[in-house]
Amino acid sequence: MSDGALTQEEIDALLQGTVSFDTPAGGPPPSLSDSDVQKFKGIVANTVASQSANLSMLTGKQVNILAPVAKITALDDLLRDFPDNFLHVDMSYTDGKIGAHGYFLDEAAATKIAGFLVGQENVELTEASISALQEGLSQINGPVVTSLGDFASVTILTAPPQGALVSKNDFSLSDKEFVILDYPVDIEGESVSIKEYFSSSLVMSLINLPASQSSMQQPSMGQNSMQGINMADNTNAGANLWGAGAPQVQQVQFPQFGDSGLSAEQQTNISLLMDVYMELTVELGRTRKMVKEILGMGEGTIIELDKLAGEPVDILVNHKLIARGEVVVIDENFGVRVTEIISPLARVNQLS
Repeated sequence: MSDGALTQEEIDALLQGTVSFDTPAGGPPPSLSDSDVQKFKGIVANTVASQSANLSMLTGKQVNILAPVAKITALDDLLRDFPDNFLHVDMSYTDGKIGAHGYFLDEAAATKIAGFLVGQENVELTEASISALQEGLSQINGPVVTSLGDFASVTILTAPPQGALVSKNDFSLSDKEFVILDYPVDIEGESVSIKEYFSSSLVMSLINLPASQSSMQQPSMGQNSMQGINMADNTNAGANLWGAGAPQVQQVQFPQFGDSGLSAEQQTNISLLMDVYMELTVELGRTRKMVKEILGMGEGTIIELDKLAGEPVDILVNHKLIARGEVVVIDENFGVRVTEIISPLARVNQLS
């Protein structure tokens, strides 16, 4: 007999939005129907043209990704048909919607795609080639995330891709039921298959939405923290805490904002990604601190970063370095003037 307490599974489901508070404790868990799976497939299938364009840009080859075949399956049933070793790339949903997500490729498919990405034949699945595969899968994942986010009226972010060769006998995931999308891919006559997986609870949270959800969206923590920064008001916040020997802290002098146009080639490449939403982060610098130092921080604490004044800041998209620039002020807001572009293709070539 239930004592009225929620199980951990029910708590996880509530946090992911897959059940309502009207679901009786101890009741049967919700499940996906065939129509739910086909509805989900229809949303994703609209992105294959953008996925093809993104992978074509990275490989420099003509890529044609066809609409996937969708099915719902238990993990054990899925692995039964897998080879003994395969490539797994984890790219879980971490913001907007939360759940297990990633890609499976058999060794033959992974080797072929990696060869196209690094521009070599008969490559081995080393750390460098797996990194190239992670980049390629991240690019074809972008349109899917955008399409699902638009449908669910949320901004979805994924974790940085983590790829590794794994053994079927040792592989496991916390979820036991998944929606599998099997994409037929043709790269200039070479046919391969890419399998994308979503946990069933994640799919349910994406397609079965409360009517009021779209009006309840909130900005992410990163947006809130950036909007709350006012460096001019806090420049001298802790000046009196240091006493004699205080470090010299000066207000940053920002140049005036000016125009910086893109070349025609850059504009052509970017136009392929116009319908993709991605997280863009500007990194001023980094440092490492011991736990005791972090716990000892308070208002007025000065944190010295690893960059000198005037050095370019890093511009990252989905945690990948894509450009560098200099900090400017636009009206009353911070901005960045791009001074150097690092193309995705150049980054992939550097891995080989």
